[in-house]
Amino acid sequence: MSNMFEGLFISKEERNKKYNDYSKRIFPYGAEQKKKVSSILSELFPNEDLQYLLMHYILVKERVIDEGRLDYESAFKKVSKKKIIKITPDLQNKMITLLKADLSVDESLEYPSAEEVKNVSHR
Repeated sequence: MSNMFEGLFISKEERNKKYNDYSKRIFPYGAEQKKKVSSILSELFPNEDLQYLLMHYILVKERVIDEGRLDYESAFKKVSKKKIIKITPDLQNKMITLLKADLSVDESLEYPSAEEVKNVSHR
């Protein structure tokens, strides 16, 4: 029950710190990393709303990170129940490919191109 009211009684600074900690966990290389992932997502899925795509992507990535194992399909399935975006096998395949690249990227932020992501299959 305490979690329900937790956000109501913390200072603005504490809220900002939690947000920054979360952001750093999801995108450890900062805004540039988020920008690159967003750019690839928008190239892969030009007819989808980027905000929803990114939200779904972040939730899957968070689940993979938190569970401490690289079970992408299971994480994807759990997040897909939230029905943020319409999930197709193609969308899932491409997002998992991007997620794997994102989790292994270093400070150079060298991601595969959207075309390279399209050409990889996990099935």
